[in-house]
Amino acid sequence: MGAPPGWTRRRLTACGVEFVSAPQQKFYGTEAVLKDTTGNWFSLMERK
Repeated sequence: MGAPPGWTRRRLTACGVEFVSAPQQKFYGTEAVLKDTTGNWFSLMERK
């Protein structure tokens, strides 16, 4: 059982993280790109 949909995104946004792209369906799974408060970029992925 995971967190409710959007819970992680809301929590990260409240901490100052900027989502550069919304979660998108790709051929390999779901991916979202974000940037932290110091400008580092991250790609979050969930495999199919």
